Amino acid sequence: SWGMGAFLLGHIVMIAFWINLFPLSAAHLACLVLLLVFAAVLLWKNREDAGKNLPSFAVYSLVLCVMAACGLGGGGSTYTLQGVFTACGAGLFVFSDALLFHSLFHDLGPSGSWLIMISYYLSLLLIGGSCLFA
Repeated sequence: SWGMGAFLLGHIVMIAFWINLFPLSAAHLACLVLLLVFAAVLLWKNREDAGKNLPSFAVYSLVLCVMAACGLGGGGSTYTLQGVFTACGAGLFVFSDALLFHSLFHDLGPSGSWLIMISYYLSLLLIGGSCLFA
């Protein structure tokens, strides 16, 4: 969908920004491996429900994992307020997207939408706030 494509482009921009801000390290790789395992399990558990859209979800998940690994691994290894904001924002973004993906196939109840949106906007606030320290 166009929405997924727009977010995909945004993630690619964030990857470029965070790699420039936080040079690649072993922390990036460790985060990437953990995130890819998490994404693979989530995709596998929902493969039948995702159906023909599974490849699109997989590509988006791959780019999301790389983006989050850059934020978590880079930001978390700097021990600065900017790094903490970046890492927490990246982590919350993954949490929000994982909930959103799960909600496509399963009912999260009346508070599910709230939890998705609060975690999403909080992630954006933290990521945007991290730019104040650049």
